[in-house]
Amino acid sequence: MLIDRKQLFSLFPLFFLLAASHTIAAAQLPWAHKDQLPRTIQRLFPPAAQTPSPDKAHATASCRAIEMLRSSQLQEPSANKEPSAAPKPFTAPQQSGSSQRSPSWEERYQHIGPGFGSFLATLTQTLARGDRKTLLQLLHPRIRGPNEGLGFPWPVGKGVEAAIEGIWATHRPDRSSKDTLCHGQNIYLSPQYGYPLQFFIWTSLTSQRGEIYRVMSVVVPFQGRLHVAALHGGRWTHSGKDAERWIMEADGEFKNQHFMSAYIKYDVARKLLYGASHFRLVLEDKIKAFLKNHLSSEVWQSKLAALFPQHRVVAADSLLSKEGVGLMLRFALPEELSSTAIRAHCNEVLSTLKAQSWFAHLQSVRCGYNLPHEKNHKRDGLLGSIHLLKKNASP
Repeated sequence: MLIDRKQLFSLFPLFFLLAASHTIAAAQLPWAHKDQLPRTIQRLFPPAAQTPSPDKAHATASCRAIEMLRSSQLQEPSANKEPSAAPKPFTAPQQSGSSQRSPSWEERYQHIGPGFGSFLATLTQTLARGDRKTLLQLLHPRIRGPNEGLGFPWPVGKGVEAAIEGIWATHRPDRSSKDTLCHGQNIYLSPQYGYPLQFFIWTSLTSQRGEIYRVMSVVVPFQGRLHVAALHGGRWTHSGKDAERWIMEADGEFKNQHFMSAYIKYDVARKLLYGASHFRLVLEDKIKAFLKNHLSSEVWQSKLAALFPQHRVVAADSLLSKEGVGLMLRFALPEELSSTAIRAHCNEVLSTLKAQSWFAHLQSVRCGYNLPHEKNHKRDGLLGSIHLLKKNASP
């Protein structure tokens, strides 16, 4: 899910680099003028309007929300509020049939700087189409690399709808990479080191199945142009529900003292909110703190392990799959088993889980296995894993 500079260096082909982009005269590049960057910073962060964080770690930083279409998702959920519907994508100006013309991308964002709107339009279309060649041209030179293999951990191509959910700008005169808190937005942004001005663009991609994915792009002015310095993509909904809805359901389970299912739903919400090293929602921190204080993962796992006294459960987690939400269990085996024995074992596990009332709304289980010499229980061992759907379980 994470595309960072280290991975990109090993993934991207150098032959996509356009040598001309490094030799164009500075006067032809929209951000090359020596006064352009200071002007944009002054326009977005006038001294009188800056509100530095009271936190000493963020004292030199400023953050501004340029556009926020789904602000409710960044606030604490309310039990009396339905999650907002997915916004419609911002479109280009109407060519006919209307006397009122919508602003073009460039016109809409001209206050930010020259070429920003055009860059945003290109980036949005590129992410939706899965256009590798164009994306490589948009990337910062330092995260391009010698090999092919760029993949998109979100749906691309025909039928995918793209929308801009939010745009933030951060100003760090010290050019550091410390997290910057955006007041009133409940989001921490993690700038790339070395740039005083950076833009964070939240793009929403809706698949034909109706699931929403979000991509956060970190954009920096460099060598007279705008470049994508970092990307992170992941799900924003699962089974048609966003993190806000999962939290609401988890709250209900918790109030009814259904602690096993409450933990799973809180954990699903936490995973949907996860922003890796590029951004962090305050709500994610609150979920982590709540789980630590009220629904410890260690206690939750111990209750699961108690269901299988004849087996050693070494890891447990919520599972997101196309069929819905399930459960991942990893077992430590005393010896190697055949594939037939593994399937029989996982079927036995699924039968035990189906007898639990809290498993009623889960769809599947994935059984993973570690052999005695495999000490890293955070991943499956040589025997791999098997995923069984509840509806297809053997009698």
